Order: sequence, then C-alpha cells, then structure tokens
Amino acid sequence: MEEFGLGPNGAILYCIEYLEANFDWLVEQLDELLGEGGNGYVMFDTPGQVELWTNHDSLKNIVEKLQKMDYRVSRSMRCATMLMR
Repeated sequence: MEEFGLGPNGAILYCIEYLEANFDWLVEQLDELLGEGGNGYVMFDTPGQVELWTNHDSLKNIVEKLQKMDYRVSRSMRCATMLMR
C-alpha cells in the first residue's frame, strides 16, 4: 500500500486487478490444488466491499473466465454479526 500510495480500498482493487492480469497463475494454482480437470471445491472469500462487484469488472471477469473453463461457480453472501454485551 505504501509503495503505491494506496489506501485500503485502493489496495484491494489493485490486488483484484493484479489477479485478473495474472489469471494464468490462478489457473495453475487451481490445477495444482485440484488436479487437471479439477475435482473438488474451492472457496474464495472475498472482501465485503460492494465496489468489487458493482463498480469494478475485474472480479466479475475472473468469475466469467472460470465459468468458461467449466468451473462451476456459486456465490454466497455471508453476514457476520458480532454481539457485544
């Protein structure tokens, strides 16, 4: 963050853009984890910033590329609540 002068949200966007630009690396890692042709499940826990889905295309592009490669992709919204006394 400091090197590029980015705040927390800018750093998250930079990382997502970097992952999209290096999509081949992601596929290599998935193949290593799941084996060629993939047989299993992987969960991507993304940050809660809605901007990653609504105002920016990189994460959507990554999901679409995975789907085109016959990865079955499902999205799930989790809501974490902390109760304090």
